[in-house]
Amino acid sequence: MSSSLSVEIDNDLHDSGAVLPVDLPAKRLIYSPTVKINSDYHDVRAFQDAAKKGIHRVLARDIGGPDPERMTPKNVETAVRAAFPPESGIKLEVITDEATLSKEYPLYAAVNRAAASVDRHKGRIIYLTYEGSSPQQTLLIVGKGVTYDTGGADIKTGGFMAGMCRDKCGAAAVAGFMKVLSILKPAHLKVIGAMSMVRNSCGEESYVADEIIMSRAGKRVRVVNTDAEGRMIMADVLCKMSEVALKEKNPQLFTIATLTGHAGRTVGEGYSYGLDSATPLAYTHVDIAASSGSFPADATGAPILAFATAYLGL
Repeated sequence: MSSSLSVEIDNDLHDSGAVLPVDLPAKRLIYSPTVKINSDYHDVRAFQDAAKKGIHRVLARDIGGPDPERMTPKNVETAVRAAFPPESGIKLEVITDEATLSKEYPLYAAVNRAAASVDRHKGRIIYLTYEGSSPQQTLLIVGKGVTYDTGGADIKTGGFMAGMCRDKCGAAAVAGFMKVLSILKPAHLKVIGAMSMVRNSCGEESYVADEIIMSRAGKRVRVVNTDAEGRMIMADVLCKMSEVALKEKNPQLFTIATLTGHAGRTVGEGYSYGLDSATPLAYTHVDIAASSGSFPADATGAPILAFATAYLGL
């Protein structure tokens, strides 16, 4: 498809650009409107802008940005399956069975209760695995994927619910990084990503404050506020990842989430959360909204770029 024909079909290309399929070795072309290039400075700036404008339309944005009906948990699964066919090199496992979720991921299941009766909003945990030909390091990444956060029983009021369709950007970042791996196919890495997809709804089945739930780790958790659902939907999955990590080579655990600025204010600059045990595993929380911890040192808001830079040398 030529760029001129693409512009005729999609007028947004005048402003935002795109990635287009082409009959060239790279198979894709970053197209972007730019200013006239008259100097080295304009050369660097214009092509940098072009790359950003073109790439921002791909998988992570398609999952993270859309409204809560376009990207329900069910539709996220559909998008992920389309993005990672068998030949992509990414293995998929999707857990939707409520009995399995209640037994193996009880904290997650509590958040999922209110939405589970609606098929399109029924939660699911999506595991994606990439393994290079000679892996020397293993990354285990859990992404927060709340397709809409009403706050649950502790409902968001005063207009603060608006924009909560983007509370799934942590999981979207996981999918985006896995897409990078499927294209570049680094030999030295094994990466296991988990997308904890759920809708924090309110209703007669909602989990509520004062509930005490036994986690996968065997620790009792008392719910204080249902609007703290992010840690609920990631904790059991992170526990599962820590079990897997013990069998992997040079494991590093991560969680990626949005809107958890309290993490930065709690631990302060230069520190990160960790798993407390006699033999602790390396673990870092990557907060899209307010990064804190050893990786990245500063809030970048771009976890895919941060991971690609740190582990792929890009």
